[in-house]
Amino acid sequence: IEEAAKAKRIWTEKWNVEKQKETDLQAKYSHIGGELSSLQAQLKQFENDALEFKNINKKYRDQLIKVKMSDMANNDLEKYEKALDNAIMKYHSLKMEEVNDTMRHLWNKTYQGTDIGQDSSSGL
Repeated sequence: IEEAAKAKRIWTEKWNVEKQKETDLQAKYSHIGGELSSLQAQLKQFENDALEFKNINKKYRDQLIKVKMSDMANNDLEKYEKALDNAIMKYHSLKMEEVNDTMRHLWNKTYQGTDIGQDSSSGL
């Protein structure tokens, strides 16, 4: 009976050791399974990101062309605006000279006396 009790005790100790090893391995398995799931989700996200950036160089180049074209168009419009402003100012100046000449002519024609001085719209 003592030998049977001793054998049972040894078996129980070994069984407890092996059971603890099994529990530890199951915990490691669960932990690794969780890490694997996390890594798979991360991989899926990276694959989705890769699809999003698939043609990024072409998209970048196309957008850069649009920006450069807009800059060039803006520069052209600024030049046009300055040229138009200069043309309007020159036209205005010429027309004012015409108006002054006409006024001077009419003034002189109307008032031929020396008691009234000359006037022009530029002096107003």
